[in-house]
Amino acid sequence: MYYSAELVYKNYMPEKLEPGMLFMNILHIGTTKETVELWTLERLPYNKDKFLSENGAPVELFIIDYDGTILATPEEIGWFDLGDNYDTLTSISLKELNIILNEDDGMLEIQIDDQEEEIISPVKQEDKVVLRFLTYEENEI
Repeated sequence: MYYSAELVYKNYMPEKLEPGMLFMNILHIGTTKETVELWTLERLPYNKDKFLSENGAPVELFIIDYDGTILATPEEIGWFDLGDNYDTLTSISLKELNIILNEDDGMLEIQIDDQEEEIISPVKQEDKVVLRFLTYEENEI
């Protein structure tokens, strides 16, 4: 069973930069075409302070429910369900994350244990939660 949730981000200040860190650009600020672009640090910059002043601090992603309870931490975000036409899960990519942030305003669905009646308990496979795009035909909770 899937449950509607929200993908949110939080900036943090690292002691050092590392390849793979997530950063965010806001494109077309103040226009109707304003979009968010998540991107990954590929190479270490020569000057950390200059890089951070130009690009901002890195971000961490979390999945929260309607009352702000954290359902998944950055380390737990990992699997993506492409839908009924696919039999396997894939690793979530920047493409899916950017679609969720821009087209669905951060809203998505997270797979939960339907045996737990009063507690929202995300299902984990290999210590990672399963996410999918927001669906409109099904609101189970």
